[in-house]
Amino acid sequence: MDPQWHIAFLNISITDLAGVTFQHYYQSPEHTLTAQLRAREAAEQRWGVGRFVHPYVDAPAACVTTLFGMRQVFSDADEVPWTDASSHPLTDLRDVDRIPMQAPADCPAFAAKQAAWEYYNRQGVKVGLGPGAAATVTDACDISGNAFLAGLIETPDLARRLLERVTDAHFAIREWCRSVTGGPVGSSVGDDFAGLLSPGMFREFVMPCYRRVYAGASRIYMHSELLRVEHLRIIRDELGFDEFHGAGTANLAFAEMREVLGRNFWVQLTPHELAHLPPAQIRERIKALADSGAMAVQIYPGRLTPTANLEAAIAACRETCPGGPRW
Repeated sequence: MDPQWHIAFLNISITDLAGVTFQHYYQSPEHTLTAQLRAREAAEQRWGVGRFVHPYVDAPAACVTTLFGMRQVFSDADEVPWTDASSHPLTDLRDVDRIPMQAPADCPAFAAKQAAWEYYNRQGVKVGLGPGAAATVTDACDISGNAFLAGLIETPDLARRLLERVTDAHFAIREWCRSVTGGPVGSSVGDDFAGLLSPGMFREFVMPCYRRVYAGASRIYMHSELLRVEHLRIIRDELGFDEFHGAGTANLAFAEMREVLGRNFWVQLTPHELAHLPPAQIRERIKALADSGAMAVQIYPGRLTPTANLEAAIAACRETCPGGPRW
């Protein structure tokens, strides 16, 4: 086996490496890009892994839930932005066709994302404006304050309609991205809550939406953290898999993923593990991940990850992942 290895440097670790607060980081595109470039330089100087820090337009408010009126909170404290759960617009699924959906072109959050994309490109940092992965079930739960889950049993036609509207919004964002950039837009799913559904409900309600998202796609990449092996089999049989990213894969054993996916899956040392395991156990965990049969082992640093722990994880990946760095 020759797994590759990867480090997921995202906002929680970029701000750490750059020595800035989340409030500073999200203050303007200039602040965001400066922090990302500073983090890349720091990662390279400290551990020789700057290649994994990729500048990107970080605009968490430009998403499906915002189009349906939910509020993204950017705190004055040093906290990562979050979606205000109390701002969900749908309390009764009978109103599913009455809640308005704003067009991305008319939404201030998307205008800000476009301005950030234009700024990056003016600075010579060529980045995409991808729509993000389709968070089909996750968005339906957020928009309805989780009423969607009961609706699957009590009012299945309305629950199905909510999934259709969420998927329509995802496509509206894809079309907006295409109109802004003039280039192609990729297709993927990142739907952590999908595993809350039984396999039968998953096949009936969710798979039609996933087939829409991936129609015409050249590769099937999916992230979802709560799926079980029965869900994987359904996706494999109806769509296939090029890559499955399940993060910590709490509900999946390595053997189950190998049985369904072959080698087409990632495994991860989670932020919690990286923060709390001692270096010796981190090295053992990385070896177990490398021996899992996965195509890639990912390290995911969180906020204030102990330096010794991250160094142990990087060293272990270099020793046990002969495929070398991925990206």
